[in-house]
Amino acid sequence: QSWSFRTRDPHRLYVGRPSPQADQRQLFLAQLEGTPPRQLTNHPWGVWDSAVHPQGEAIVFSALRKDGGSDLWYIARDGTEQHRLQTCLEAACLNPAWSPDGRTLAYERRDIQGGSPNLDPKASRIWLIDLEDAKERPLFDYQVALHGPAWAPQGERLAYISPVLPGVEAYDLATDKLYPFPNEWGTTPTWSPDGRQFVVPDLVLEDEALHVRLFRVNLDSGEVWDISGDGDRDEATIRDMAPAWSPDGGWLAVARQYLDEERWTPGRQIWLLRPDGSEADPLLVEAMGDHFSFAWRPDATTLAFARTDLSQGPQPRPQVSIWMYDLVHRKSIPVAEDGVLPGWLP
Repeated sequence: QSWSFRTRDPHRLYVGRPSPQADQRQLFLAQLEGTPPRQLTNHPWGVWDSAVHPQGEAIVFSALRKDGGSDLWYIARDGTEQHRLQTCLEAACLNPAWSPDGRTLAYERRDIQGGSPNLDPKASRIWLIDLEDAKERPLFDYQVALHGPAWAPQGERLAYISPVLPGVEAYDLATDKLYPFPNEWGTTPTWSPDGRQFVVPDLVLEDEALHVRLFRVNLDSGEVWDISGDGDRDEATIRDMAPAWSPDGGWLAVARQYLDEERWTPGRQIWLLRPDGSEADPLLVEAMGDHFSFAWRPDATTLAFARTDLSQGPQPRPQVSIWMYDLVHRKSIPVAEDGVLPGWLP
């Protein structure tokens, strides 16, 4: 027997303003190159962030309310079936994360402070929603400050930031085992495709100066490796942030900024390096561009990212745009003049 099939082209998803004058951002879908992006939402107080179903069939996003809180909403891939998934009374529900099997949603629940979500790291708690029966529960029965949930691509492990440690922790929901790792930087780690390791930035004090370096952690063995350079004096003058592990496992995309006088740039530049830190290669260097929020296309051929234009100096409302970098043809492609939080709809 034989059969043929064709995979669909992944679309770019981002949060952006409908017009330069708009105050609120909405959810947009950019389909083919050269085609105007399609606006998916029109909530009066805007959209905070979103998460894509593992198979790309739907999107969950947090829609802001007038009182400063936010609810979780569901929308199908084609823009239909939009409805409120979770009402968060007197709270803001943010940063949703879909489990690999698509059955569970993890998210942050924060109180409201001064008409907006309380962004104090110690003000958040992680909750879970079973999407089959709509039941919800906190990740842990006891009160504990946690935020930034991220599911491992395989298995039942969920990583998050624990400001009380302070550090990064992974929790295996199947075995109830905790994997704590001290960390002062406070960002969600990026998982390896097999779910056994993650990479996370951390602060390092060297020569009476603070640097940010990347560390690769093996959860099963507890081993930790510094992968930002080979440890010589030149490579110590680095800030490596916002790592994103490629879906094929071969590369890490990193926002790198050198601190020495010869190589310093105002913005962070895009570098690729192997998971062990070797073969570091500058993918895109634009001195007056700050690059961050990386998202790999599922086939690892293209990297989406956000870029802030620093050429005009500090601005009350910085100009942030969405771009893609085609690794096959080695070129940058604009997606949207105004946007944040790029992602892919498989």
